[in-house]
Amino acid sequence: MGKTSDEFFQSKTTSSSIKTKIVTDYYSSWIEKMMNSAKSSPNKNFHETHFGYIDLYAGAGAYKDGSHGTAMSIMSKIVQSEQQRNCVEAIFNDSHKASIESLSGCVGNICSNLNFRYPPQFTNQKVDVTLVNNIFKRCNFPTLLFLDPFGYKGLSLESIRTGIEEFGSDCFIFFNYVGVIRALRLKNSDSNLAPLFGDSYISIKQQEQCLSQHQKQNLIVESFKKELTKLFPKTYVSHFRFLSKKANCTQHYLFHITKSEVGYLLFKDIIRKINSDSNGFPIYEYNPRANNNAVDNYITNRKEDLACDLLSDFKGEKITFNKLFKQHHIKTNYCRTNYCDTIKYMVKNKRINLSEIKSDGTPRGKAFCEDAVVILFP
Repeated sequence: MGKTSDEFFQSKTTSSSIKTKIVTDYYSSWIEKMMNSAKSSPNKNFHETHFGYIDLYAGAGAYKDGSHGTAMSIMSKIVQSEQQRNCVEAIFNDSHKASIESLSGCVGNICSNLNFRYPPQFTNQKVDVTLVNNIFKRCNFPTLLFLDPFGYKGLSLESIRTGIEEFGSDCFIFFNYVGVIRALRLKNSDSNLAPLFGDSYISIKQQEQCLSQHQKQNLIVESFKKELTKLFPKTYVSHFRFLSKKANCTQHYLFHITKSEVGYLLFKDIIRKINSDSNGFPIYEYNPRANNNAVDNYITNRKEDLACDLLSDFKGEKITFNKLFKQHHIKTNYCRTNYCDTIKYMVKNKRINLSEIKSDGTPRGKAFCEDAVVILFP
């Protein structure tokens, strides 16, 4: 039997801490980019800018052991910045009255004697399409939406689409994979899961019983990603996997959805900083049963893998680093830093050449990542 919501909020797990850190770090980088963009825009008065953070399953704010949930972690970032207090509106909702009252109290404790242009909002409503539409009807400004339900009820592709429709808006979903697997076995699950999987739902129902655990997981995750990428002409979807502590199986995924290549790159770099291998390549999963050494042991040499991919994909070409990166990174989980390190590795091992290099193998007067230097593939 799974935990009840009361049991869940007794203490914060490592998985919850990682989830909170990913969302909070992303928020910090996202809002910084949004504010910098507004400051540099000749058509906007920065003092009139408006951004939002919306959490529809916000929880109680703090665990019984005193550690903060994601809502309080984000609110702490807003409180610490005068600029954010003047331009960010935080909207928190939870269907449990006691939880949203607790969160309101926690926020109040850190906001005393502070002024907000847009004071934090707290609502106690069931999450459905109507609630999402009502919220975003007036939120015609960039927002970061976080959906972290205790299960999967209330989630829908329509709500996600509404949440990221505005320019600059992104979404995180904490996807309860175990809950979805259980629900697929129930006869009356259609009304809850069909809105989440859209056109793929019938296919999932027809196939999942005949598949192995690995095949079933791949079907569900890839089907969900496919439906998300159909929301807008250009939609970038990434995910981070959380494995179970008791067995080597998946419990949750944290999905990130954005219409912006900048947001896509930002998420990849956040993961690199939080969870990477010894070569600095991001690891998109948390396995509580593996230590850092074990992680490096089961992951292949991804620098070499990327080098081989580049040699194959750009065979015989002459291309600048920036063009190479822009063309290639879309289909990988790698960051700009990973590409830089791999190109250096390939030059050092004489597997590629640069248009202008010194005797020691370094570019003459220019870094190879500048457009003045061309990478020559054999």
